Amino acid sequence: MPEVVGPIPAGIIRYKGVFDFEGLYEMVAEWFKRYRFQFFDYSYKHKVPSAYGAEQELEWAGEVNATDFVKLRINISVHIWDMNDVEVVKDGKKKLLTSGRIEIKIKGFYTMDWQKKFEKSKFSLFLR
Repeated sequence: MPEVVGPIPAGIIRYKGVFDFEGLYEMVAEWFKRYRFQFFDYSYKHKVPSAYGAEQELEWAGEVNATDFVKLRINISVHIWDMNDVEVVKDGKKKLLTSGRIEIKIKGFYTMDWQKKFEKSKFSLFLR
């Protein structure tokens, strides 16, 4: 059975203010593609807006076969509170941005022997 090691915590990012959520999504997806990860958009939860704004929870992940023996995986959890759309004028053009609080958690995993090449015999399992 392949051995999964992790999570390896890479970090937590917290921000309160105005941000470009669409730009964030595009940047994360482009980063995964640039480094040859497969990008997965696992879950999307949108909660009914309260007096302060809406709430969203998103789960993204990327996987890449680094070698014939190691597979890398990165999980990204995004949680947004008090989410409201804000129209901002930048360089004379109107742009729709998001105002709220955002928390991004990044975790890494790696899987050894993901192709199960070292499970054919007890000796090869020992070598792994």
